[in-house]
Parts: sequence; C-alpha cells; structure tokens
Amino acid sequence: MEKFYTPKEVAQILGVSVNYLAKNRNPKYNKNKDGSIKNSVLPFVLIGRCVRYPQSELERFIEQNKIKQN
Repeated sequence: MEKFYTPKEVAQILGVSVNYLAKNRNPKYNKNKDGSIKNSVLPFVLIGRCVRYPQSELERFIEQNKIKQN
C-alpha cells in the first residue's frame, strides 16, 4: 500500500508553509487564463475531510519541478 502524507509533513519536506499548500489546492488560485489547471498544482486525495498527499505524486511533483542548470 502506498504511503500518504499530511499537509504538515509535506510542508516540512518541501520547506513551505501549510498555508501555501492550502492555496495550492484551491482552484481559485490555480487556473491559467484559459481556465485549465496549472501544472504546478500538487495532486492530493480527500479522505472524508482529511487532505492527504500520495508519496508517488509528491515524488513526481518534485521531479517535474526540478530546475536543471547547465
């Protein structure tokens, strides 16, 4: 079974605030001008009212957002 992280755990891993993650989940702040969802949104799962982040999605998000310098 896959591991799921709480917003507090993810905030510590990424070095961001829990409030940043809450804004990141809000579609109001994450739409492109054409109405599509931005690529920078970290996928999450709702279990009841509890927000959880799958480990595989967190790893994929980190990999996609790496900046490669030459």
